[in-house]
Amino acid sequence: MRTRGWRLARTFLLALAVAALTFTYAGYRTGRAILRDIDESLPDLSWVQRHRPGKITTVYSREGKIIATLSEQRRKVVKLAQVSPHVLRALIATEDARFYSHSGVDFYGIGRAALSNLRRGGASEGASTITMQLVRHYFLNQEQSYWRKIQEALLARRLEKMLSKDEILIRYLNEVYFGAGAYGIQSAAATYFGKSARHLGPVEAALVVGLLQSPSGLSPYSNPNGAHQRTLEVLDRMEALGYLTSAEKAEGVRRYDHMAPKRPRQSSNVVKYPYFTNYALSLVARQIPHNMLYEGGLSIRTTMDLRAQRLIENEVTTTLNTSGAGYGADSAAVVLIDNASGEIRAMVGGRKYSPKDRFNRAWQSRLQAGSSFKPFLYATALSKGMTPETRFSDDAVKVAFADSNGGERYWEPANFDHRSRGQIPMREALKLSRNTVAARIICYTGIDPMIQMAHRLGIQSALPQVPSIALGVGEVSPLEMATAYSSIARGGLFLPATCLRSVQTPQGETFRLPRAWRDQVLAPEQDAQLVEMLMRVVEEGTGGAARLNGVQVAGKTGTTDQYRDAWFVGFTPRYTMAVWMGNSNHRPTYGMTGGSLPAALFARVMSQLEAGTPKPTFAGFRSQPESVQLCKVSHQRATPGCAKTYQERFWLAAPADSCEDCQPRAGLLLTKAEGPQLVLQEAPEAGGVTQPAPEPEAASEEAEDFELQ
Repeated sequence: MRTRGWRLARTFLLALAVAALTFTYAGYRTGRAILRDIDESLPDLSWVQRHRPGKITTVYSREGKIIATLSEQRRKVVKLAQVSPHVLRALIATEDARFYSHSGVDFYGIGRAALSNLRRGGASEGASTITMQLVRHYFLNQEQSYWRKIQEALLARRLEKMLSKDEILIRYLNEVYFGAGAYGIQSAAATYFGKSARHLGPVEAALVVGLLQSPSGLSPYSNPNGAHQRTLEVLDRMEALGYLTSAEKAEGVRRYDHMAPKRPRQSSNVVKYPYFTNYALSLVARQIPHNMLYEGGLSIRTTMDLRAQRLIENEVTTTLNTSGAGYGADSAAVVLIDNASGEIRAMVGGRKYSPKDRFNRAWQSRLQAGSSFKPFLYATALSKGMTPETRFSDDAVKVAFADSNGGERYWEPANFDHRSRGQIPMREALKLSRNTVAARIICYTGIDPMIQMAHRLGIQSALPQVPSIALGVGEVSPLEMATAYSSIARGGLFLPATCLRSVQTPQGETFRLPRAWRDQVLAPEQDAQLVEMLMRVVEEGTGGAARLNGVQVAGKTGTTDQYRDAWFVGFTPRYTMAVWMGNSNHRPTYGMTGGSLPAALFARVMSQLEAGTPKPTFAGFRSQPESVQLCKVSHQRATPGCAKTYQERFWLAAPADSCEDCQPRAGLLLTKAEGPQLVLQEAPEAGGVTQPAPEPEAASEEAEDFELQ
């Protein structure tokens, strides 16, 4: 019986031992699997050796002058020898007293913290070493979990094998946040005390290091009592570890009452000429990650011409201050483009950039362009074989078209003066900005071809497919208008407007920017005809205020309904400039037209930019126009039999045909558009002229026409 009992006991013990070994082995295997999973989840630490704290990105003008410095964090990297020993002692005393004796994880500290937390019934004391805090800053988040603590510990052990203790310490001091926008000990010293980290005394070091516990909650600005209490705690720890004598601590406590931290700056970024600079940065941000832009130490070279930018900013301010109130206008937007390269030389997007008004009207706004949009219509007509001499009736017109629901609608545009000038050539119609002629032309060209022409020249905004697009009811930005007009100034060749020349890393690597693609939109001879037509607008039409002595200027005015928007968009052989003026809330002005302040501002800016430079002409143009006498009826070269004539100037070839019959003759009569969507409905006798056309005259500001909403 005894033997049998012993056998049973031995069998039980053996089974228990086998079970224990099995469970131990299983636990071992499971533990290894867990550690393997954790190990595989850890990031690659080789990045640490290459990492440098964020550097300042610098933006330059085309002349190489600094126009902006960017950093998401106020930070300046220092070496360990450049840090006060009081800072090092305060940091070790409060954050990791055994820093120089452990290997990344302080097991003694973990045990002490565990006992303390058990006694207090909660997690009141932590055990993270400086190394563990650094790897958390580099790789992990602030999640409070055992999983994250295990990751922290494993990474800290690895990091201690890669870097020396001093390297870990200075990296920590250069990385961590001290509140008030200050990253790193050097920025903290400058922010709170206006001095370098090298010169911080014991009490200053205690205050700054004490902030690490809660940079915002213990701020001396928002919580002076909390900051005071925390500073005393740090001084106590320094005394307990022998870093301060009792007398030195007492002196520190006494001095704290007389120490007043400086108020911090609001921003570390310096941005001059913010309308241009912020537009350029918005383009860079589309190609480069946010952290790279603000912490990558990039060199961004722009196309800004400092002289032109300053000049335009001053002229906008002066014009609005001296004349804006009289017209009830409070804002403006200007874009200047170099025709040869397509580079944006200057951009102003409002009266004054401020925290309350950062909206950049030069590229963010969408505004009706009015008659300044008409050149795209005339470009379309020229591309379809018409010429500046092609004549249209200026009589009243009614256009039928289908709306979006398939119903029939009617459009009856009118000229501002409600008069008819009879049969007039396109060059005359554009010069005088005749709405009824524009309506007839779009019946000939069609709506879609005109929209396609505008887009190919540089307009990017969506445009409404309605016949009134001929009068500029579409909404566009000044940047788009300047881009499209510069294509005309360039001989019909589209180049996308650009404000960036290069973006480089500190290592000299260049980011690839979008390539500038080209499109020959208009044949050069057709484009030259359009340029000459636009020169007439300035020489004899509504844009007279934009004339310059000795410089060829072409352009077009635009004024929208109730005088809400006033435009002048024009160009010389060298530059294109779009000017918009109006109100920031888009209320009507007091009768301001494109030929008033916008054209005058254009002239003042261009006269200064062109001063002292050679005066080139447009390609293929004479420097001085040829004056030719034309018949008022046929608008061809006058003959002795022509009863009434007028003088016209031509920079290109003048009309070769002579008038053969001074009697009224029918012009181009359209009954249907090229497409089925538009039908021109002429009034009786509207197809011809029964009396001589009125004398052509220079358009006054009252001749500026309005566009239907």
